[in-house]
Amino acid sequence: MNSMSNKTDQTKLERYLELSEHGASSFQCFLASEIISSTSYPNRMVEALKWVLISRLLEDELATDSVIDFLSRGMDEIEINFAFELAELWIQMKIDIANSDDIDLSTLDWSKKLQKLSGLEARLKRDR
Repeated sequence: MNSMSNKTDQTKLERYLELSEHGASSFQCFLASEIISSTSYPNRMVEALKWVLISRLLEDELATDSVIDFLSRGMDEIEINFAFELAELWIQMKIDIANSDDIDLSTLDWSKKLQKLSGLEARLKRDR
């Protein structure tokens, strides 16, 4: 029974990660929650804070200051700074992809908020 539960949890985690990578900000918060509850996830507090910070940037109502403060409480300054750096790198990577001439932009299945943040929305309008 326990292995079935672990498999279900892993599948849920993978699905949340996929949706989060596409800019689904609510799922970024759900992913953070799943990461925190997983004792085997590497750097789980840093990764959870990263996803909540990204979700906050995408203006999700679940990613409040109190959630960020709660996650940060058990972390040292190095871990907190690392989470911020990872969030910035994720956003920069999305901006780089949106501005790349090597990618068929119509294949990107990003949320509207991520499209706007990354500049993809404007580029798609311009290229029509």
